[in-house]
Amino acid sequence: MKIFIKSSLIAVVMLLCSDTLFAASGGQTGRTTSGCGGVGCHGPKSSETTVDIPTVTGGSMNVEPGATIQLFIIVGHSSKTSAGFNLRISDASNRNAGTITAGDGSRLAGGGELTHRSPKVMESGQARWDFSWTAPTQAGTYTIRAVGNAVNGDGGANAADLWNALEPMTLNVGTSSIADELEKHDVQTMPNPTNSSVTIEYALPQTSMVQITISDMEGNTVLQTSAEQRDSGKNTFLWNGSNAQGTAVASGKYYAIIRYDEKYIHVPIVIQR
Repeated sequence: MKIFIKSSLIAVVMLLCSDTLFAASGGQTGRTTSGCGGVGCHGPKSSETTVDIPTVTGGSMNVEPGATIQLFIIVGHSSKTSAGFNLRISDASNRNAGTITAGDGSRLAGGGELTHRSPKVMESGQARWDFSWTAPTQAGTYTIRAVGNAVNGDGGANAADLWNALEPMTLNVGTSSIADELEKHDVQTMPNPTNSSVTIEYALPQTSMVQITISDMEGNTVLQTSAEQRDSGKNTFLWNGSNAQGTAVASGKYYAIIRYDEKYIHVPIVIQR
């Protein structure tokens, strides 16, 4: 009987400690400030691991209140095999703000934070996760914080796994932010509002592969072009106000999302039938 009790206690202790003895392959939250190191976690912070959200050019982006924007995070390392991450977007009081929608390979946890479902295998030294964020209706400055962890794939938490933190980025939500964003990217829309077609002019700093997506305010894709090479300088795109099936869309607010060189420009369009 004593042997049975002792064995049972050992088994219970092993179960209780398993989350601290081994890496959390299903992702963790609450790490965007403290990082991924420490007892029972991974190795040290290292500049060898890179964390970036290329969508937010220059470390900040202007967003219209209540709008949904498409984002993605990339964790990179030259030699590690897999990666994971933890991300949150917070207000000035450090409360999670807006609504994050997880994409493939990620999940929401910890009161609205985003993390990986399982370590993602690196391709060309990078792992990428797409997600979207719906801004609050209240104007303000919101901060993106994230950590990325590059691991050796052995399933354990050890010093061979190297993490790093994203340089905090800002999302400026306010009624004047869209005008600032369009001026920054030299974008013109004519006519806007429109009852049918609209022409979008935009400038590229260099020859780039460009893909344009039309989405509604909930982030649903209405129409998406194939990626095509465009020359540097002024370019134009004509949207006839229809979806991918050729049906005219209803009156409302839409976004033309111009993607080039892993950068995004969100252009608001108003349809008035």
